Amino acid sequence: MRVLDEQGRLFGKINVIDFLVGLVAIALVVVSIIAVSGGSGALLHIGAGSGVGSRDAQDMTIVFLSTVPNALQIDVSKGDPVKKQGSSVELGRVSDFASQPATIEVADGDGRLRVVKSLLLADVRISVRAKVIRTDQGYAVGNEFIRLNEVVKLELPGAVFDGRVVEIRSAD
Repeated sequence: MRVLDEQGRLFGKINVIDFLVGLVAIALVVVSIIAVSGGSGALLHIGAGSGVGSRDAQDMTIVFLSTVPNALQIDVSKGDPVKKQGSSVELGRVSDFASQPATIEVADGDGRLRVVKSLLLADVRISVRAKVIRTDQGYAVGNEFIRLNEVVKLELPGAVFDGRVVEIRSAD
């Protein structure tokens, strides 16, 4: 069987031009996925031979906000280590922790929305002091990239929960 027949079909099945257009389309999809995902996904390595030294890291505070059930007793203390769940690398240490009743919207008898304090939910705010390197892909913290508004599954000694990055600033 010939690779290209007299009608210009590959293996007698598909037109060569259609085949090339398909390959270009697949290549464009792959390039688009890489561009949207922020690169190759390789972790940032800090140290000798990486081009990024630990001296480039700055002390910064990353603030996470989460709404959790009141029944979830979160025992967090200053200095507790914080990791991204599933990672063995520490992101940083807790520098501040606050919990208060969450505010929610409820409809009153007239159909209007009112903002009230929830009896079932709590807003938790955790500040983490970390060594951070600012990069084009975001903030590199302990070989993990963190971006504003990203939801990160945080692992602390007494709890695991989702925290949204609401602030990244220079440490106080």
